[in-house]
Amino acid sequence: MAKHNLSAPSGSPETVNHQNPPSYRIKEIFRLGKCKRDYNKLSDAKAILKKNELMTAIQACPELKMFVNRIISLCNAEKLIP
Repeated sequence: MAKHNLSAPSGSPETVNHQNPPSYRIKEIFRLGKCKRDYNKLSDAKAILKKNELMTAIQACPELKMFVNRIISLCNAEKLIP
């Protein structure tokens, strides 16, 4: 989407998140990429999630997993992500 060649940060998302949040990293990827436009969190997030498996991010990020499980528990506690 951003037409870049940058690699993902190393380590767990929690360790790279505090000084450079994911949205800042994505903005930088768009700025350096060849797509010639700025990142728009609302419209681009939908496109990113449509083309990528959310479960990959959930398994890599314990805080995201807790957040998603909290939402699920409010709806149906039997379907939590292990």
